[in-house]
Amino acid sequence: MINIKNILSQISQIKIKEVLKKLGNFLQGKNLSIVLLVVVIAGMTLMQYVIKPGQVSVNKASKVVIDFVDKEVFGGVATTKISGDIADESGLYKMELDLGTQKVTTYVSKDAKLFFPQGIELSPKPAITTAAADTTDQPTETPEQACVAATKITEPIFEPFVVSYCPYGLQMQRILVEVVKQIPDLKNSIKIRYIGAIENGKITSMHGDKEAQENLRQICIREEQPAKFFNYLGCLMTKDEFANCLASTAVNVSQLNSCMQDVKRGLAFAQKDFTLQAQYGATGSPTLILNGQKASEYSFGGRTADAVKQLVCCGYTDKPGFCSKALSTEQANTGINAAYSGTAAASGSCQ
Repeated sequence: MINIKNILSQISQIKIKEVLKKLGNFLQGKNLSIVLLVVVIAGMTLMQYVIKPGQVSVNKASKVVIDFVDKEVFGGVATTKISGDIADESGLYKMELDLGTQKVTTYVSKDAKLFFPQGIELSPKPAITTAAADTTDQPTETPEQACVAATKITEPIFEPFVVSYCPYGLQMQRILVEVVKQIPDLKNSIKIRYIGAIENGKITSMHGDKEAQENLRQICIREEQPAKFFNYLGCLMTKDEFANCLASTAVNVSQLNSCMQDVKRGLAFAQKDFTLQAQYGATGSPTLILNGQKASEYSFGGRTADAVKQLVCCGYTDKPGFCSKALSTEQANTGINAAYSGTAAASGSCQ
């Protein structure tokens, strides 16, 4: 007696070529009615492997989602990856996006035309009786306590470590451009540094060569044309057009290119940053270092110009008068953005 259930089970668990081979062996010597029955059943089972009209493959669907998120969320930087396998759930492709700082489960229609950043379970769920509070980036002390605890010296140095195309690194750079614009004297206490490495005589960064080269470009401007540095950053974070920004901020391009191509200048400057990066354990963009110690802006109000100003000023043995100047308390925008604030600005870092 033919066990149809067993045949179906085997068919559903093996690849198409294996299915066809198994069917060929099975059908030898069987009568026509049985042959037709098994072929129909096998055909229905194999339909799960066929892409229907209007439907795209999982690979194409995932590429559409990755391209969309990289463009709309990360300003064109190749950041998004697919973590694990893509599943078929409720008539949609279900995938887990790895955004660098977190993983998010999302869905996309099978024609790759509709993207659902979040799935909401509509069926009732049991009530949660206890829950741990999310303490991410929550202050653990008052501004006064944080300021007293900060290491103080006569001429403090604030070193935020970033990478040039991280949304959160750009957020911190946007804040520092605003701080220096409002309080120029603080510029002498701020040195933006970069996360990366030098491998086989070439600079590398967490988001690829474009970011690595931009890191090196900013390092060379910082070291050899410091008067142009913050103006250049202010331009680049509003529109990702480095050539236009070099021209509009009057950077000496010949000197810059020479620095970037000279291993005794550009790469040597970068290596100093990377050595300090390892010394401080700076793995995320941004990582804030005040007078050689890790620091946090969250006790002072988060990613705002006034919070960062307060943090830097707490590094002085005697606070200068300009520390009393109130700056913006709005959370700064992330990523490439023409506005200082105004959209939801998530805290976080690129790892």
